[in-house]
Amino acid sequence: MLKKKQNTNYDRMNTLIGRDVVIEGGSLTSTETVRIDGTYIGQISCQGNLLIGETGLIKGDIIAQNILVNGKIEGNISASEEVHLATTCEVIGDISYANFIVDEGAKFTGNCKTVMNHSSQVTIDKPKPQAQLTAKKDDKNKK
Repeated sequence: MLKKKQNTNYDRMNTLIGRDVVIEGGSLTSTETVRIDGTYIGQISCQGNLLIGETGLIKGDIIAQNILVNGKIEGNISASEEVHLATTCEVIGDISYANFIVDEGAKFTGNCKTVMNHSSQVTIDKPKPQAQLTAKKDDKNKK
């Protein structure tokens, strides 16, 4: 049986970082809804919803339940439920999600990965080391 998708509510926010605010370094942790209209440089972990406004700029990795991006993100995004890239957004980084919405005009450079288990805690994958290949010369003079 298919369930009807619930709309994510970003209206009830508990934390607002205004457009003239710049926060550098450290990490932001919240259990509630957060809206960022300013600049945040660092890691973000939000058990609730995260809304990046049109003037918002994030440089760092993000983990949240639901993420709506209207601004710019330079970093990896991981959502246990939904990532929504709005028309005005620009994302440079990898995205993992259970549900993914991309509006016409949204800019995204990176890789996508679906997370099947909606209820599990989502973590951002660290890049895997690249395998190095070495060619072995055949010694044709050996018998």
